[in-house]
Amino acid sequence: MTVVKKTRVVPHSCEKMFHLVNDIERYADFLPYFSSGVIHHQDEDEVQATLSISAAGMSKSFTTRNRLQSNKMIEMRLVDGPFSHFEGFWRFDETPEGCSVSLDLEFDFAGRMFSMLLGPIFEQVTDNLVDAFCERADKLYSDQA
Repeated sequence: MTVVKKTRVVPHSCEKMFHLVNDIERYADFLPYFSSGVIHHQDEDEVQATLSISAAGMSKSFTTRNRLQSNKMIEMRLVDGPFSHFEGFWRFDETPEGCSVSLDLEFDFAGRMFSMLLGPIFEQVTDNLVDAFCERADKLYSDQA
């Protein structure tokens, strides 16, 4: 099983960071390897969406159900996809400097073939995910007071 734990502090509000991470349909605009994000259901407490990742001539999709605590946390659970296990949390905590953004993610691929083919790509994607969101926030929000 692969475990990812990343935290960064950014000079932006937790509200802005929460909305950026929850804007699934825009992932393909700035996240490497993400080719699409499609929302199937969304309300103030939950989002169900399918994400597609493409690399090295391969494309794979997975669907998660995300439980939302506005501006505080996003809990992700697998609905469908090439994983035997996938769960994680985004956390957004106010700090004097702005917001501490944390990602805790655990995943394991279903089957050796998926693990061998997709494992290195997905590990690279998840390893850089927090940084990619923080860089996007800097581009979007740096000129705002």
